[in-house]
Amino acid sequence: MQVLAPARRAGTVHAGTLSAGTLPAGTPASERWVDLEAWRVLLPWVQEFAGAELATPLLELVFAHSPAEGGFPCRRDAVTALGRRLRASKREGLAVVERPGCGGLFGIYTTGRPDEDARPYRTQLRSVNPLEGSCDCRDFRCNSLGVCKHLLAVLRDLVARPRRWQEARSLGAAPLDLHARLSWSPARPWSGAGDWLERVVLAAGHGPLSLEEHGLIEAWLRPVGSPADLRWAPRAVFAEDPARRLEL
Repeated sequence: MQVLAPARRAGTVHAGTLSAGTLPAGTPASERWVDLEAWRVLLPWVQEFAGAELATPLLELVFAHSPAEGGFPCRRDAVTALGRRLRASKREGLAVVERPGCGGLFGIYTTGRPDEDARPYRTQLRSVNPLEGSCDCRDFRCNSLGVCKHLLAVLRDLVARPRRWQEARSLGAAPLDLHARLSWSPARPWSGAGDWLERVVLAAGHGPLSLEEHGLIEAWLRPVGSPADLRWAPRAVFAEDPARRLEL
């Protein structure tokens, strides 16, 4: 299973997604927050350590993954954590060792320290508008930010090539997959058990669902968002029933 957020239309947040709360479909991500005092206070801070190009997508990510119940302190602390990771990415000399094939902008990058034998990480960039990606490092799985120092290294690499960065911003996101794809939201909810399996989503591709996929959806899953989104999450995660959980 790939650990990444499902593809969405560039620059929009759809109602009912696990990380973005509820919005009318097609609303640009930043429009939800730009009039908030918290946004106006935090944006210059993010611009200071991330630069003008990355500040807005990174702050959008903070607001999308920070529950409203946490208020300003939660978002402020998330920005602080982002700053630490970006500084670590620069200080440790993290860089892109290998890029996606065929000159692609979206896909699997290999990140690491080119002058050392330290373990390289597989870091996937799925979208820059809104920002979505994943990494197989432990920090990405655990920090609930939706970003890590390796993914930040990929973004820094793109921004350092202005033409490629503008192309990525224009495209917004990788094309929709042909087949249905499992994805996982790294943002742990503010309340509840926080079971990781609750954040697994099946997203339809642009090809038709097979009879087997229809059967699995009917047996195990519930719709997420509007019917047009074609996204499903588990009806139950069977935390107290290991056999049923394994079957799921």
